[in-house]
Amino acid sequence: MLGPSDRILVATDFSADGDKAFACARDLAQRFGVETLVLHVSRDAGVGPGAPIPGRLEACIDALRDRGLTARGLVRRGDPAAAILEVATR
Repeated sequence: MLGPSDRILVATDFSADGDKAFACARDLAQRFGVETLVLHVSRDAGVGPGAPIPGRLEACIDALRDRGLTARGLVRRGDPAAAILEVATR
């Protein structure tokens, strides 16, 4: 069971499957009142920590905040599986 100090991490590539994962994460965050970290990983050199948040990621964050939820967007560059594991470990 999730508690107030827990977070949900959802990674998205903005595909149809990514949208489904985001919807599940949104519903869980709302049900348990926990923060959601929305992660986008890209192999592009111009993307990474400190880079501007892509518009679609910002829209995901806004959709969560519009429901009164706490949400943050994270952008990483590199291998998606490795980046997701790194963020989840932290």
